[in-house]
Amino acid sequence: MDALPARPGDDVPGVVEGQPSRNVGSPVPARLKVRPDFLRAASGGRVHSRSLSLQVYRRRDGDASPETGARVGLTVTKKAGNAVERNRIKRRFREALRAPGLAALPDHDYVIVARRDALAAPFAALLGEVRRCLADAAKGRDAGKGRARGGSGPRRKPGAGRGGEAGSYTPHP
Repeated sequence: MDALPARPGDDVPGVVEGQPSRNVGSPVPARLKVRPDFLRAASGGRVHSRSLSLQVYRRRDGDASPETGARVGLTVTKKAGNAVERNRIKRRFREALRAPGLAALPDHDYVIVARRDALAAPFAALLGEVRRCLADAAKGRDAGKGRARGGSGPRRKPGAGRGGEAGSYTPHP
């Protein structure tokens, strides 16, 4: 059997030109696998960037998880592209999570909700966004529950209080 022609990066295992290198031997964080864990993380804090939205949940003593380290889940919706593009996005984030020096806290669950921008972003920029989001989550900076969200309820005039004042909103039965 003839050997295949040499390609750039063949001398280093797992390296393909233009793709991120494999960090052989780097610890891979434990994975979130079941839906309740993903839903629990969605109820926690959030940190946003161009290529991802990071959901963070600190596990309590009563949670049913025997693991003590950080766990990571990855979600890519159909809005991000077709199956091939979604799989490529997931591979890029899995590789970014293998990078050394990430600030993932133990006893925390993280869910990365990937965006389509992750497909075209240079890998170094994607890794920087993952690091920044994890660091912001570790410092407690999030865009979570205290933030007003557009479209989440009826619009009210500025200064209009609750009750029967003029200009307040009263729902129709």
